[in-house]
Amino acid sequence: MYKIEMHLHTKGNSGCSKTSVKRIINRYARYGCDGIVCTNHFNKHIFEKYLPGSTEEEKLDNFFKQFYALKKLGKQRGIDVLFGLEVALLQDYYESRGEGKAEILVYGVTPEEVRGLGTKILDLSYEDFFKLSRNYGWLLYQAHPFRKRTKLLDIKYLDGLEIYNGNPRHSNRNDEVRALAEENNCLAVAGTDYHNYIDPITAMELTEKPKDEKHLVELIKGIKVENIKYSRLSR
Repeated sequence: MYKIEMHLHTKGNSGCSKTSVKRIINRYARYGCDGIVCTNHFNKHIFEKYLPGSTEEEKLDNFFKQFYALKKLGKQRGIDVLFGLEVALLQDYYESRGEGKAEILVYGVTPEEVRGLGTKILDLSYEDFFKLSRNYGWLLYQAHPFRKRTKLLDIKYLDGLEIYNGNPRHSNRNDEVRALAEENNCLAVAGTDYHNYIDPITAMELTEKPKDEKHLVELIKGIKVENIKYSRLSR
């Protein structure tokens, strides 16, 4: 069984993540994780207020920097690192804590696709972002949909829901999300939402190793509530 982290953030891509790529890889290696999907925040706030650079190209370079560093260190320790995103579209712009925001985990997306499309994808409506995802073969899951100050998106613009979010600093109401996913017969994903070094690690279990981001989509596109497998890892 292949154990993979599906929701992880690195220090250097947003103010909320506190753990360096070196510490992440060291910890995940000790806990026996086989793979990681790096899902750093991708939104207007990050690009306007956080990432260094005077042009979009420079800011994109800095956005990808931590992913490539994580991937390089992972290779040295036998951990596969794949690219993903946690997107907040323009209508969910957050500079400070607000009400009714939503974030979408994107799987199957590649750094090359993001560089080619640029931040203009953040200006799209939910409907147009979903249409774009069909063109590129991405899967979209709403992250922690029942968390405080989060709005529930229309399921017709999603492939699935994050039915288990392991972030210990929030009330994620995972049982309710699981029930909603079951009711809608949609896809399901589970992950740590890793930000801090001490966060307990939750990994999904896949039947085989994903070769790349597009192959990951093939492996998870049939996973729903009734057949999802995930576990809390320990040393």
